[in-house]
Amino acid sequence: MTPRPSRRRFLAAVGASSGSFGLAGCLGGGLPGDGDGPDRIVYVGAYHWGFLLLDETGAEHERLVLDPGTTVGIVAFNTSAEGTIAQLPGSVREAVPDHESLEERNEERIPTPPDGELHEALDEANERYPDHSLAVVPSGYNHMGGMGGPNGGGMWGPNGGGMWGPNGGGMMLRPIPLPHDAPRPTTAGMVATTRGDYTLSCTTYCGWGHPYMDLDGAFVVR
Repeated sequence: MTPRPSRRRFLAAVGASSGSFGLAGCLGGGLPGDGDGPDRIVYVGAYHWGFLLLDETGAEHERLVLDPGTTVGIVAFNTSAEGTIAQLPGSVREAVPDHESLEERNEERIPTPPDGELHEALDEANERYPDHSLAVVPSGYNHMGGMGGPNGGGMWGPNGGGMWGPNGGGMMLRPIPLPHDAPRPTTAGMVATTRGDYTLSCTTYCGWGHPYMDLDGAFVVR
């Protein structure tokens, strides 16, 4: 099993990627608290059209309950990024379902397009919109709602209007890109400072199922 990353190694990775943000605001350049690493390290995989939430053993969770003050290291990846998958710890890499299994999950929760088959919509999304992103927002916001399209209109527009505007209203973890050809996972840090439920959300248009791409209540700060 790959050893738990040290605090120094993890923070170095964070600094090299997207920076650190907290469940209740920006943390600046690092994670607070003592110890050799974050209190929890979680792996978040993005696929068409959902998220995997895995712990260090590879066990999948629908939600993780955190105590206030818990520091969380997030290792995020696009499940289509083969180079990224290869760099994951073995226990996590082996726990990532194959594409057929992920497609079966879609059949359980994504409605069929009115003018075609879900499988065809998935094929189109994989071809035309292979990239995803990860944001963490308070549960209950209409952060998906079918708004926005391939040209970035509506909530996802180029001017960053609505929830994702320049003032960052409602943002707990600012969107981090998860491209399909990323050579390595993306790391970020959060701290659980505000009680409530928080949802994983994709803010990058990724085809028909994009409005349904979230994991509601993935983090619960009690």
